[in-house]
Amino acid sequence: MEGITKFFKKCKWDSIIIAILTLALGIVCVALPAESGDVLTKVFGWSLLVMGVAIAVDYACIDRLFGHGLLIGAVLMIISGIFCLIYPESIKAILTVLFGLYLIADSMSSVVDSIYLAKIKAKGWFWLLLLSVLTCILGVVVTFSTFESVVLFAGVSLIVAGAERLVLTIVFSKNVRKAKKEFFEGVDF
Repeated sequence: MEGITKFFKKCKWDSIIIAILTLALGIVCVALPAESGDVLTKVFGWSLLVMGVAIAVDYACIDRLFGHGLLIGAVLMIISGIFCLIYPESIKAILTVLFGLYLIADSMSSVVDSIYLAKIKAKGWFWLLLLSVLTCILGVVVTFSTFESVVLFAGVSLIVAGAERLVLTIVFSKNVRKAKKEFFEGVDF
């Protein structure tokens, strides 16, 4: 039982750290929109390049049966990373659409979570729903905006998404504690 408790505590703290990092990134995007766009494009390019090289090295060092798909993926990542570094303006245009779609998909997942919480009459479900709908609206706006305004919208969206994740983590954590207390109330060890 202790292993499960330890696992849930780790998940809770991982989620809180992700929420705080998301909030921080959002604040940076709002405070420094022009610099944020350039940095994000470079980080994205270098990340693809490093991941592609790592996967190619993994493929070369470990003889995998049917690993040819892995090598193709590695080559595509390397090419994409180089493209990001050479043509950052093109990538910025693509990233706006992808980022908007990500925000929409992520917020829809949270809407479903809030509906489940409402069904069990958990406290905080309404706030999660409200933040999820707000994130979805911002995601639609980001998808159809210019890059200059997207970094600002992205910053606001990240702040809302970080707050949403923090609320979700706190609500789930309280419900897990409550369920654990109710479960072990009548059990004698």
